[in-house]
Amino acid sequence: MEVVVEDLHKAFDGKPVLQGVNLNVQRGQMVAIVGGSGCGKTVLLKHITAHFRPDKGKVLVADHEAPLEPDGAAPLCNLETLDEMRLDRIRTHWAVVFQRNALLTGTVFQNLAMLPREAKRMTDEQIMPLARKALVDVGLDPDLVMFRDREELSGGMAKRVAVARALVMDPILVMYDEPTAGLDPEMCAQIH
Repeated sequence: MEVVVEDLHKAFDGKPVLQGVNLNVQRGQMVAIVGGSGCGKTVLLKHITAHFRPDKGKVLVADHEAPLEPDGAAPLCNLETLDEMRLDRIRTHWAVVFQRNALLTGTVFQNLAMLPREAKRMTDEQIMPLARKALVDVGLDPDLVMFRDREELSGGMAKRVAVARALVMDPILVMYDEPTAGLDPEMCAQIH
């Protein structure tokens, strides 16, 4: 199991957003949370990434830094019990693609290289083949976009660079917040 959400509740200014949400996500499983605008999908994601704390209930995630269980699975830990250092270690096994891409100022390569450089202490020479593969995987030509500035990208290209940035880390768990918003049907299919 990678993520377990148990009886999760969250309210803002007295208005309930999440009420008794339960969710289990196994390694390798694809799960889609579908609902109307404002129904709590992003709030749920922010709980799973430990950016929000539950009012009630808990979120358990696999700790791939801990010794494995006898069955070979990573043990689950409660996000509320973790300090920032341990959270950061756990988050190195995840990737998040944000609703509005969250690309940094700079080139496509700088966006793709930031996390591998910081989290895995990789060199640009080690990162380049991973960056090229990730761009190809999202339907972009690395020779055309690798050193383009963020400001030179169309909205659809920026969305695909955000997905490539997630893939370049080779994460165990990828969480997408509306990953295909703004893409044409052909690109949506490629991202899926």
